Amino acid sequence: MSGGDAGARGAPRVGLIVNPFAGRDVRRLVAPAGSLSNYERAVMVRRLLAGLRATGVREVLYMPEDYGIVTGAAAESPGIAALPALERAGDSPAESTRAARAMTAAGVGVIVTLGGDGTNRLVAAGAGETPLLPIPAGTNNAFAEPVEPTVAGIAAGLVARAGRRGAARARCIRRRKRIVVSVDGRSDLALVDAVLTTDLAVAGRAVWDPRHVRALMVTQAEPGVLGLSSLVAAIRPVGVLEPRGAYLEMGAGTPVRALLTPGVITPTEIRSVRDMPVGSSVVAGPATGTVSLDGERAFEVREEAVRMTLEAGGPWVVDVRRTLRWAQRQGFFLSGLGVAART
Repeated sequence: MSGGDAGARGAPRVGLIVNPFAGRDVRRLVAPAGSLSNYERAVMVRRLLAGLRATGVREVLYMPEDYGIVTGAAAESPGIAALPALERAGDSPAESTRAARAMTAAGVGVIVTLGGDGTNRLVAAGAGETPLLPIPAGTNNAFAEPVEPTVAGIAAGLVARAGRRGAARARCIRRRKRIVVSVDGRSDLALVDAVLTTDLAVAGRAVWDPRHVRALMVTQAEPGVLGLSSLVAAIRPVGVLEPRGAYLEMGAGTPVRALLTPGVITPTEIRSVRDMPVGSSVVAGPATGTVSLDGERAFEVREEAVRMTLEAGGPWVVDVRRTLRWAQRQGFFLSGLGVAART
């Protein structure tokens, strides 16, 4: 069943991927920051389901996990069914990509994520043209904008009900940029930042020390947003929807204060930053080290050139504010009326 068919028949589906491990990497150990418990995640899911139910969504396809986060929340949420998108999912990060592919094949109208930048990168790899609605629940959350789960559920439900070709849907989603990283015939993607580091092994994955960074490309860089993109934001901010990114090289030069992880402000120096129009590429190296994608080391390089290309064809993302403004104009928030019956 396609998302458009589901919307036309009045039975939209929404996908849900909750990462129970998000926000528990080394950055939480080196910084004065806590992490969400799975109980707190379940409470967030209950609020999300309440918002979905208010729009008429009655089925959610979810990625199975061993902690019962979604199933427990659904048991406390009458009127909405939670169905597994996969028979079983393991602990591998690749399972998020596999679940997103299964949800897209099943015709969900939106995939909601609870996780950090790394989770959203993996989901985007399998979502195709299905829009994402990320709820920040990781260590660094540059890709997701702050949103209350109930509000997220309303926005996701409204977009799912609009189907794939509705004019309402076109007004409520925006396409993000992405970075394609290519090394010796293999490639991967990043949604926020791609980084060449001096670390010789993937090891603990999370990158938090600017002394280990050689160069990076970003799709966005907003002052006040935590993560490696804050290095760029200190000198040359980049908006989420601007048709450009930026490329930075570390080294002696401009002193900055970077907001790399919660509770830690790190002084460092930046040698250069330059604009990168959409469609442009840069080659770093040959170098030995690791490539980090959205804050996590992804693979090693050994005296290899690393090509980073900024592309316009990233994932579709629900614009929550635009969606709710449209819903208000349609009378959704008036008692006795609802967009669900009119889309």
